[in-house]
Amino acid sequence: MTGGPYSLGAIYASDAVDMEVGETVPIGADHNAGHQGCARCSSWVLTRPPGLGDIVVVRSSLFEDADRFTPFVESFVSEKLPFVEPVAPHRFEHFPDPDEFPRLIGAYAEWEHAVR
Repeated sequence: MTGGPYSLGAIYASDAVDMEVGETVPIGADHNAGHQGCARCSSWVLTRPPGLGDIVVVRSSLFEDADRFTPFVESFVSEKLPFVEPVAPHRFEHFPDPDEFPRLIGAYAEWEHAVR
């Protein structure tokens, strides 16, 4: 979407996300991928991944306190650039299998409590 090597997002239940300003529209070549951008500038704002239930992935760089978001899961590390060092405690060569999600959610709850 940006041509950059990173995409940092925070996963929330859809009903926990409220857009305070503006509207979003489908963006990207594959409108079925669920990517939504700002209707005014087309910047990537969030993704509603099809087939993953009622979740939304919000681009963490959009938050006022973005520096408090430390990566917990890294996906597609098989495609990382040679100079990139993964930092998340959970890494996947591709996208994690949805069967992994319950385990990751539990691990995240423990990690979040320990980090904060």
